[in-house]
Amino acid sequence: MAIAVEPDGYTSGVRRVLVIGSTGTGKSTLINNLLQREEMRTSSDVQGCTADYASATVDRKGLKYEFIDTVGLNEPDGGTVSKGDALKMLIKF
Repeated sequence: MAIAVEPDGYTSGVRRVLVIGSTGTGKSTLINNLLQREEMRTSSDVQGCTADYASATVDRKGLKYEFIDTVGLNEPDGGTVSKGDALKMLIKF
């Protein structure tokens, strides 16, 4: 799993955190823990449950963070999102 954070002030003071990783590695769970609330859909199933990117924001000590949940990068054939479509979604960022 990888996390990319934009430099301070890049988007009007909002720090955007893009969470990228393989299917089933806990990207959505990590974001929910960081938010301290259940915002992202999670599953204990082997197949991914995130079909498109989703984001949520939180304020911590006067700083605003936007966490962006992405689809898994190695979804098996017949999964929620094809490998090609997953890569196309990431290119948006």
